[in-house]
Amino acid sequence: MTSYDKFLVYGNHYKKIRDRLVICILEDNLLGITQLEEDDENKTNIFLQLSLFKGLSNLTSLAILKDKIKIQTCLSAIRSFSTLESYSSILYHFWVVINSGNPSTRLFLLLATHPQHVYKWFLPAMPHDNFSDVFGLNCSSFQFYACPRGHPYVITDCGRPNQTYVCPVSSCRLPIGGEGYKLLPTNQIVSN
Repeated sequence: MTSYDKFLVYGNHYKKIRDRLVICILEDNLLGITQLEEDDENKTNIFLQLSLFKGLSNLTSLAILKDKIKIQTCLSAIRSFSTLESYSSILYHFWVVINSGNPSTRLFLLLATHPQHVYKWFLPAMPHDNFSDVFGLNCSSFQFYACPRGHPYVITDCGRPNQTYVCPVSSCRLPIGGEGYKLLPTNQIVSN
C-alpha cells in the first residue's frame, strides 16, 4: 500500500533528494547518495532522513532492504581496516550461510537477528574459570602460590608458608608450602 508523500511540500530540493535515493536503491548503489548537491547541508540531511522514512514505510519487501542495510552498516563500520576485502567477504559469507535455511545454522541466525529470542537458552561453551573468580576476592588474608609444575594453591591466615605439604593434584604430588615463613625455592608466588 502506498500513500501520498506529504513531504513533497518541501519542494524540488526534497523531491530531487528523494528521487536520487530511490535510484540509488534500485541501482544497488548506496554510495551514490554521497553525490548529492549540498546547497544547505543541514537541509539536505533532513530531507535525506525524510526520504528514507518515506521510502522505507512504503516498501513491500522491507525485510530484504533491512538485511541489505544491516550488511551495508556493518561494512561501513569496518572500512577503516586495512583488510576490508577479507572482512567484507567473511561478513557476506556469514550472512549468506545463516540465511540459507539450513536447520543447523538457525541458532546463529537467531543470535544475529533476534538475540532476545535466545537470551534464556543454555548455550554450552568453555567451562567456567573458577580460578579467576577467586582472584577477585579480598586477598588481604591469603596468598596464591604455584607448585613447581604450576598448579595453584592458597595459603590462608597470614598468607605466608609455615608448613610443607604435597601438591593436591594427583599426577603431581610435589612438595608445596615452606617452613618458618619461607617459601620452598621450587614454588613461586602467583600474582593476580
